[in-house]
Amino acid sequence: MWKTTVTTRMLTCISLACLLLGCNKELPLPSPQVSIDPMLQPYVNRFVADAASVGRTIDITNLIVQFAPDLGSDSLGETVGDCMVQYYEGNVYGTPTILIDRPFFEGTDEWSRHTVMYHEMGHCVLFRVHRFDWLSIYGPDLVEHSIAASIMWPYVIASADAQMFENYYISEMFQ
Repeated sequence: MWKTTVTTRMLTCISLACLLLGCNKELPLPSPQVSIDPMLQPYVNRFVADAASVGRTIDITNLIVQFAPDLGSDSLGETVGDCMVQYYEGNVYGTPTILIDRPFFEGTDEWSRHTVMYHEMGHCVLFRVHRFDWLSIYGPDLVEHSIAASIMWPYVIASADAQMFENYYISEMFQ
């Protein structure tokens, strides 16, 4: 009983001290910044332009986009892009940061680069989460295709699908 009372009193005193001394104050927000690697800037520009083409205005005012030497692997496989966003009390805190795996970027085709950048910007700019669903859709070749329903699919979308269904993917991204 005595230990419980002493412990309860100590916790009450510590909690009261924190409240009185300011432990509960809000964190100051860091200044927004924009820093985009020149090789990745065209993808950011195209993202903004594609959003505008379907009526969505996007202003990039707080974003870092840079290369990483090697992002390694996780439970989904090789990581070729990563978006890091810090949250504090449900709000974005700090600057969202996109890392793109340099070996992947240098060794792949343009459509794969495009979809990986759009995927990561979907996370860091639009704050979208992964989608795991598929869609059956007829292509311009009048053949039914089964494709990832979103660029937010957690794997790199096949270049042929990204190219053939570009208009669908842009519309879905910015809906």
